[in-house]
Amino acid sequence: MTIKGWINTRQVLVDRDELLPDESWKIRNHSPDGFMWGYEGSGPAQLALALIIYAAKKLDIPIMEGVPYYQDLKRDFVAKLPQNNFVEDFDLIGWLQNKLSEKKKST
Repeated sequence: MTIKGWINTRQVLVDRDELLPDESWKIRNHSPDGFMWGYEGSGPAQLALALIIYAAKKLDIPIMEGVPYYQDLKRDFVAKLPQNNFVEDFDLIGWLQNKLSEKKKST
């Protein structure tokens, strides 16, 4: 997947889909101002949660199955993005599948 972000507007696209914070706010409102990236904070947590929701929908799994991993996604991907505009290829679906698979192996 290609994930793009614009720092001035805090707009994020996943492939061609615009990611909005609204649905993620219903689960946890880390950042009323919306998304940020490039560090480990509340804006990046909001983006990571929204990315997890997006991936869960693509995998056709209940959103709450993916939610426990959003802080990991923040550390593994969102915090490592440049603190500017970005374009990154990231296998979000594969990343979440691996996390879910690791959980099944440990239970």
